[in-house]
Amino acid sequence: MRWILIGVLSVALVGTAYWGYAQKQDKQTLAIAAENDYQRAFHNLVYYTDELEDHLATVLAMNTRKQLSPKLAEVWRVTSLAQSELSELPLGYLDLTKTKQFLYEVGEFSYKTAVRDLDEAPLTEKEYNILKNLYEYAQDVQKELRKTQASLIKQNLKWLDIEKEMAAQSEPLDNSVIDGFHIVDERMKGYSETDWGAEMSKMTVKSEKDLKARLKSE
Repeated sequence: MRWILIGVLSVALVGTAYWGYAQKQDKQTLAIAAENDYQRAFHNLVYYTDELEDHLATVLAMNTRKQLSPKLAEVWRVTSLAQSELSELPLGYLDLTKTKQFLYEVGEFSYKTAVRDLDEAPLTEKEYNILKNLYEYAQDVQKELRKTQASLIKQNLKWLDIEKEMAAQSEPLDNSVIDGFHIVDERMKGYSETDWGAEMSKMTVKSEKDLKARLKSE
């Protein structure tokens, strides 16, 4: 009887150890997957801000409607992608209202201008100045996120660790990634005072399919 009891306890001990090991492996697998998703979202965000800055620079150099509308559609598409990637990052504890507003309104302005008949209603001087303003702020965002990306890579920072730091908030955070996003949002204060004027009417951005159909029909 004693040996049977010892055998049962041994089996139970081995089973518990295996269960604990399996649980640990599952947690590690999930953590790796989450970290990879965060890293992908961040590097994609940096890529799309590069694209945004490049597209806006190209728009400013154009002067024909046939060229301008498709390129503005690209600006809208890139800002939509950037917004999506930003929302994937564990930055819920940071106030990034102005950065999100910037991306949203760049997309709004680009979309509305892209679908407009630019032969009948070409860009006004005020709209051109708005585009110049957006380009300058896009440059600021791109440069700061590039610095943040370099710091993330150099210091081998993990997004899961950054998320834990923000969640704890037990002491002032000394993290170059968090600082980088803070700087970006602070620089958007000046942008938020942009006077859009009557040209920026209230309307909801439609789907990319609708935009492509509109451009194709012209």
